Amino acid sequence: MPRKAGCENLTHYHYLIKKYNNNDKENLLESRYITTQKELIEKYGLNRSAIYYLLNPVEGRIKRKFGNIELMKVLEPIYNRVEILNNGLIKST
Repeated sequence: MPRKAGCENLTHYHYLIKKYNNNDKENLLESRYITTQKELIEKYGLNRSAIYYLLNPVEGRIKRKFGNIELMKVLEPIYNRVEILNNGLIKST
């Protein structure tokens, strides 16, 4: 059964991106979990084909432009903070 229109899968992180200062990948500048490809496109200026080649590397194909970025597919749950109020109700933030 397909997903309904407008449905977002935001219960898990789906990507881990690591950004280094150079192509040798020695000094890590940033490591961040990302939920959607759209977020990768907007924040890092990647296009969908670059995301595909970073996830499925072909020797020398993507290293010229995005050699300082490492992208991995993960499935990490996003945990919400749960707060119990005085009246016994649960508030999720």
